[in-house]
Amino acid sequence: KRGLFILIVHGKGEGTNLQRFQEKIGAHRNVFVLPEDDILFILEAAKRFDLLVCNDSGLMHLASLVTRVFALFGPSDPHRWGPGWVGNDRAKILRKKDHRCDSITPSEVGRGLKKIIQSCRRG
Repeated sequence: KRGLFILIVHGKGEGTNLQRFQEKIGAHRNVFVLPEDDILFILEAAKRFDLLVCNDSGLMHLASLVTRVFALFGPSDPHRWGPGWVGNDRAKILRKKDHRCDSITPSEVGRGLKKIIQSCRRG
């Protein structure tokens, strides 16, 4: 999609998984893999994006301070641990009834993103 850019972040020890992921997706001009796993570097990059899609994590909480987030929740309660304290317009949450992140499909994330983008255009 025009205007849609994807930022891939990775943590320490995930180099092999990152390499496999990059091989599977191939070259895309709108997908950027951060060269570092330093949290301050990641947050500086997140400031430049309109929305960050991520799992329930410390990174999600930190990113919600600098940009909007679309958080994918598993077993932890988003009412207690979600980024909602930042404001409803800054955080959207997707959680399945079985409370498993692995149950969230890419198409569900895509539909959620579409709704967020459409609401941004209207608002």
